[in-house]
Amino acid sequence: MVRAFGRGRCAHPRASFPPYETNYPSITKFQQLVELKDYRPPTKKEYVRYVRKLAEHFQCDPATLTEDQLRQYFLFLREHKRYSRSPMKMAKYALLCFYVQCLKVRGWTGVPGSARGRTPGPACRALPPGGQSAAGRGA
Repeated sequence: MVRAFGRGRCAHPRASFPPYETNYPSITKFQQLVELKDYRPPTKKEYVRYVRKLAEHFQCDPATLTEDQLRQYFLFLREHKRYSRSPMKMAKYALLCFYVQCLKVRGWTGVPGSARGRTPGPACRALPPGGQSAAGRGA
């Protein structure tokens, strides 16, 4: 007897196939880094899930991927998986965290819309001499 969708065995037809190997050292390291972050628990779970999905897509350790492969993956998410703005944004920030904070990759441009090469917005600009912006001086 097979129980459907319980805590027992799953009746899903692909349940008998073993999952791709996703226990790479880089993912374990990232999981530990995310646990130390002050993120909400659902965010922590999603960040690790996006990195695991990247590893499953290429069937290799995500730490070994090139920038071109990462761009291809984002195109795959947008065009084939039809990800909207919100999941694309979550994937972007999860993978930025993985590559920049966990793996310490510098100058990584594989993530679309990353801040590299963009001018900072008004809130990010340095204050003029005197320490007040034009709006703060009443001008």
